[in-house]
Amino acid sequence: MKPMYRSRSWRRRYVRTPGGRTVIHFERRN
Repeated sequence: MKPMYRSRSWRRRYVRTPGGRTVIHFERRN
């Protein structure tokens, strides 16, 4: 079973938080 974030239907979004951290959000793409 593959992890979902490896699927082609997901794309990564890098979001910078006010705390200075960089968080990766995975967005579903139809």
